[in-house]
Amino acid sequence: MSNVTMQVKLSPTQAGKLLQKSMKLEKEVAEQAAELEAFKHFTDEMLSISWQGGDAGGDTIQELAEKHGLIKAVTRTERCDDEYCACAEISDFPLTCYRKTYIDQESRS
Repeated sequence: MSNVTMQVKLSPTQAGKLLQKSMKLEKEVAEQAAELEAFKHFTDEMLSISWQGGDAGGDTIQELAEKHGLIKAVTRTERCDDEYCACAEISDFPLTCYRKTYIDQESRS
């Protein structure tokens, strides 16, 4: 295998744009690493409950997801932007709605 060295000349504007893109990608990688850690800790706790013979109900799952930063409580005074707002079907406004905090695959593309 041979090593090939190339020199590329960039204008200051091109170099600046490349640096900005690199910094943006570095931030995204750090965010994804943090998300992965949160999911690992959440999974560990869920498995621990299971392996100890316990049963995690919806309230426990929601509590653990919030503890690990996978969801957050948001006070809503009107329906969510989603097509289907489950919170609105359960209670009257204002209410506490739990929203995902992690980035889904569709928003990454």
